[in-house]
Amino acid sequence: MLRNARIQLRRFWRVHRLRLAIGLAVLPVLAAMAHSAIGADDGHQPRITRGEYCRALESATRDAAARYSSFPRAASEASVKEACSRGPVYAQDVEAKRIAASPGCHLLLMPGTRRPPRPRPRIASPPRQRIPFFARRSGSLPPSGTPVVGGVRLPEGSRCAPFWSTDAGVEDAWGLARRLTAVFPKTGLWPVVWEWESEEPDSYANGHGDPARADRLDAGTLLRRSWKANGFARERPFPGMATAEARAQRLGVDPFGEIVQASLLDAPPPGGWIVMLVPVNRPADVYSVLRPQLTEFFGDYELTAVLRSWEERFGAVVTALSPSTVELAVGAPPRDGKQARRLAAEQAAFAPEDDGTRDLGALARRLRSSRVLRGLSSAYYWAFGWPD
Repeated sequence: MLRNARIQLRRFWRVHRLRLAIGLAVLPVLAAMAHSAIGADDGHQPRITRGEYCRALESATRDAAARYSSFPRAASEASVKEACSRGPVYAQDVEAKRIAASPGCHLLLMPGTRRPPRPRPRIASPPRQRIPFFARRSGSLPPSGTPVVGGVRLPEGSRCAPFWSTDAGVEDAWGLARRLTAVFPKTGLWPVVWEWESEEPDSYANGHGDPARADRLDAGTLLRRSWKANGFARERPFPGMATAEARAQRLGVDPFGEIVQASLLDAPPPGGWIVMLVPVNRPADVYSVLRPQLTEFFGDYELTAVLRSWEERFGAVVTALSPSTVELAVGAPPRDGKQARRLAAEQAAFAPEDDGTRDLGALARRLRSSRVLRGLSSAYYWAFGWPD
């Protein structure tokens, strides 16, 4: 239990480090509002004075600035000064109302919301380097309801313009995704597990892009640029791209198998994870179609270019997404120490603020180990995260 708590805390910090720092300054305001609201009507609880309110804000700001180097101290001090000039604001009692149930893509279905156009089927030639999963024609999204895709009956779900999504979590999300993977060459619809219970995928994945825009991008150039821009070059030059492994191993990846399930950042919530279907020719193209814009380090087409390169060299395919993470199953990770170190450099440049990327030696050792490490990259499972 303690280990799982540490994992959850690490992930929360990685995703919300800046929000958390700002929130520490805002917390006394919320506490003051809640404290005053509890007894506002019956008069049993005294309201705090403006001085108490102001001192609490100033103390929290000092503590946050001392603890977190990324804390925006100047902006927070200005906000505190403005808040102190107004004094505490007291909350009013509001009767709680039940939130109505909504389909999986509730934001895109709200009245007055303009839906992005549905992706048109795209014909593509297979890459020169054979990859584990390829569909010559990307698929057409199934209708809302419980459609059948490639002989697989889907749970209740909705067509959400750039993708199809179950309306709720699926108990056996990984089993469903595995069955959909088997028919992908025929359907052109790649399954992705949405590994986030707080928000539905349409809160982020509501764009519409053309994967052909990634065709002109070179993964090596992108990673070298990021390596230099994020300060790695001051310590050592970029070591070059890792060499591909044997073809038979690359093609033998099991995207939703036991190793990946055991390695996940989080255990599934009650009811399971949401399953998405994305119309693509290959798994790496999901970013170009969904356009979630997850990180400032790379554009969506640039992410696709790097993921395509890993698909071709190592049989690494996208299995799960969240608002700030991507997880891959890997068929043929590097076995040689030198190639593992090169791959560690690639991954550091890909997610420069992720856990452990500055210790390339430790990362390289993990990338050669088949040991299941909950939430951390290992040989057959790679996980990446970016600050929100």
